[in-house]
Amino acid sequence: MNASHLALMMLVGAAIALAAEPETTVCDLKARPAEFNHKSVTVKGILGAGFEGFSFVAPECGGTDVWVTYGGKASTGVTFCCPGEGDRKNRKRPLTVDGLAVPLIEDKLFKKLQEAVRQEGRFSIQVRGTFFSGNAGSKEASAGYGHLGFFTLLAIEQVYSVERLAWKPTDEPGTGVKASRPSQ
Repeated sequence: MNASHLALMMLVGAAIALAAEPETTVCDLKARPAEFNHKSVTVKGILGAGFEGFSFVAPECGGTDVWVTYGGKASTGVTFCCPGEGDRKNRKRPLTVDGLAVPLIEDKLFKKLQEAVRQEGRFSIQVRGTFFSGNAGSKEASAGYGHLGFFTLLAIEQVYSVERLAWKPTDEPGTGVKASRPSQ
């Protein structure tokens, strides 16, 4: 077997593996967290980014949002309690959750997302990552990830698309953006 045949077989194998990866919705992750625990998934949704929030927001399906972080050594730079990553310094070691190392492809699309979320707001993104359900569905008070440990977690491994949305801050809980109220 020559090198070109080997390269072709590797490409076909990668395409088959990618096709087998489940594409899901934020609502599916929230409704059936145990089903997706420790699995690589592709998700398209609305990311809310700001002080004490970096999560997929989906108020239409109720419940707590899905916290988001980057795999690899990259920091989100989000300030939140316990411990948070507000200083934007990269981790010393690649992200490991529940004993699973989560890599990150730091390409142009990742850099675009990283730069966009520094501006805070809402973004339409499609990503591939590993989902962690934590204690979701148990009698525990929290799922275990994100601000105060109230969330399930999606650790981003690759960014497929990112687009800033026209959006104004509201009082919606879990948006990750400071609320504003009209003066009375």
